[in-house]
Amino acid sequence: MNEQQYYSYTAINEFGKQISNHYLVENNESENDIINLLKQQNLLVIKIQKGKSFKLIIKEFFKQTLNDEDKITFCSHLYYLLKAGIPLLEALVDLKNDKNISKRLKVVLSKIIYLVSQNGFTLSKALQQLENQFDSIFIQLIKVGEESGELVEVLKSLNQSLIQNQQLKKQRKTLLVYPAITTIIIILVCLFLFNYVVPKLKIFIETMQFDLPIYSKILFAVAGFINDYFVFIFASILLLVIAIYSMLKIPKIKVAIHKKLLKLPIFGDLLLNIDCLRFAENFKLLYSHGIFVLESMKLSQEVVSNLFIKNNLMLVRRRIENGVAIAKSFKEINEYYKGYKVFPTLLLRMLTIGEKTGELDKTLSNFVEAEQFNINNKINFLQNQIQPILTIILGLIVLWIIAAILLPLYDLLSQLQL
Repeated sequence: MNEQQYYSYTAINEFGKQISNHYLVENNESENDIINLLKQQNLLVIKIQKGKSFKLIIKEFFKQTLNDEDKITFCSHLYYLLKAGIPLLEALVDLKNDKNISKRLKVVLSKIIYLVSQNGFTLSKALQQLENQFDSIFIQLIKVGEESGELVEVLKSLNQSLIQNQQLKKQRKTLLVYPAITTIIIILVCLFLFNYVVPKLKIFIETMQFDLPIYSKILFAVAGFINDYFVFIFASILLLVIAIYSMLKIPKIKVAIHKKLLKLPIFGDLLLNIDCLRFAENFKLLYSHGIFVLESMKLSQEVVSNLFIKNNLMLVRRRIENGVAIAKSFKEINEYYKGYKVFPTLLLRMLTIGEKTGELDKTLSNFVEAEQFNINNKINFLQNQIQPILTIILGLIVLWIIAAILLPLYDLLSQLQL
């Protein structure tokens, strides 16, 4: 798909109210064409310029966007209403009047209803004007559904895909939440003990001129270092984070880091599986609804977060453009990177079988189902392993601090009693 181009305009509507908005350019429309199109919407243009205005960019930045739950509600409700024979516009109005939907979705539905009823836009064209509320895959599938007369089935497929994607996101969050919370607790506990508890106890123990064991000396040394250089340590960590963030802005460095991430034990395979699952799910969805292989690949690679995998999907697409078979194109990439498994073996097998049988969408469905099961198992395994490990680490740190402080005190009290 071509890069999206916008015009920013300020206009007066039929009620005399001044409004500002963006217009997404289609079919190489000129500035005059856009002015005429806006006139048909009863809008008198008083100012227009190419690109997005700063004011509207700021407004867009703070604008609430639809989440997965909103999109699932949109697809599922519209699916059942259209399946029942209710016309599109009436179905959109019914959905907007539902008290259970979010305010975000109500606002978006109001815009869609206006564009469909007043401007005669199709649903896909209306969605395209909504400033990236819906991604290109979503819009393209809606467009295909409208053109083929299978909008109801497309909405059903989209709904199932969104639900699966939502479950995958929840699993990833669950995997990260506990380690993140536990790590923060460990850091806060250590900072509190090293900055407040340990220094006071150190002064008391040193006044007794008691010969400390090695583990106590290490504790007091660490606490002293953190106390003396806390600002320096904090500034260094902050600068390191900023440096890493800046480096990630450089495409070559980002690709290299993403490539290394795939070599991480356990986590590398999980990252690979998740991205390949997302690619295959969207590719299957697009291809099964009649979108050509190359276009399906171009759209599907956009959902991949790892740049190393995404770049190699682009190489696969170029090979297919040059007449190489789909499965062979994927295999050649895997063979090129010795030591790196860019694409899972199961995906290559399913692509090979799909090409031979002519049922690529079915074999991809099998891969998606198997990969989802595989990812679920890996995430459950990691959760079961990470949680006790972090708990043990927290316990050992606390035990070390307690032992380093209390044992010398106990020995001191024992000597005094003697």
